[in-house]
Amino acid sequence: MAHEGANGGRKRWRLKNSSWVVDGLDILTLSSFAIAQPLFDLLRRNPDFLAAHHLNASDITFLAIGLTVIAPAICVIMEEMARLLGKILQLAVHIVNLSSLGALVLLPFLKRWNGLPGYGAVITAFLLGLAGSLFYLKLRVRRFSFIFLSPAVILFPLLFLFRPPISRLVFAKK
Repeated sequence: MAHEGANGGRKRWRLKNSSWVVDGLDILTLSSFAIAQPLFDLLRRNPDFLAAHHLNASDITFLAIGLTVIAPAICVIMEEMARLLGKILQLAVHIVNLSSLGALVLLPFLKRWNGLPGYGAVITAFLLGLAGSLFYLKLRVRRFSFIFLSPAVILFPLLFLFRPPISRLVFAKK
């Protein structure tokens, strides 16, 4: 994959600009929007689920941390295993991860659009996620990153834990 250089010549994408820290932060941030926040919203609207399963304050806190960290950790571990086999394979795994997470962000919006059947919405979401991830990686080579959205990684679980009705479960007096 190449892009136009400043001198009009063709330059190859530099894989060395793709550090595991930036890649991991990309995955962590996008996962917060794609997985953690929608599940936090669902649980906040249904606090009886947590109460029915007798979750105490520490259980709910660990659930919030787990939803925020576990899925992206699995993605980052897969990428690092792929990196051991080669940078091209790592880039491919990173693109699949970004595309899948992007599809999860887009899917609720596409499902609301009545023009697409179930499979059509999933395929469209993945293709849009793929296009978005390729476009993003091209911009990231030019110093654009999801890093500016990374505070969401901390903000989403804190909002989940400290807003009613979940806060009443977490900070309930015994």
